[in-house]
Amino acid sequence: MPNPLKYLKKIEWDNHVTNRVLNCVLVGVATTTIYTGFLVFKSHKDPEWNQASKIIAQNLLTQIIQANATDTIDPEAIKAMKLDQGIILIDFRSQNLCGQAGCLYVAYTKEGSRVLSLILQPQSDLFTINQADPNRTCIDIRQPQDNQTLIHTYCHEGDKFINTISSATD
Repeated sequence: MPNPLKYLKKIEWDNHVTNRVLNCVLVGVATTTIYTGFLVFKSHKDPEWNQASKIIAQNLLTQIIQANATDTIDPEAIKAMKLDQGIILIDFRSQNLCGQAGCLYVAYTKEGSRVLSLILQPQSDLFTINQADPNRTCIDIRQPQDNQTLIHTYCHEGDKFINTISSATD
């Protein structure tokens, strides 16, 4: 007569193995979910604005001011943000460069070539650095329109930025 305890031990062993396998699968799914969330979070970064005179050579800053303004602008008021590939985004912070449509924002290479020039409505979360494509320098620009916010993604290609994606949020 076969020993019934032998089968009971096999069932216990099978349940133990099954529980271990399920635990490993759950840990793997949780790790993948957390890692994916981290990548999505890291693909957008808040910009770090600095005083332009601290990150742009004085002669280049003077050239940029002369190319974009007809009135006197205080160089110490200008803010700039370094992007990848030696590109510098500039916020003049001057009412002399603002009108009904918005204010002038430009981007230059460190060599002094203008690669972006836009009139935008200023707001606190206007720019976000978009790191979704590691091969290109991209920025997201938020602009209010009616009862929603338009998000335009501009990416540096060749000698200029191009609008690659636009979407709306409520």
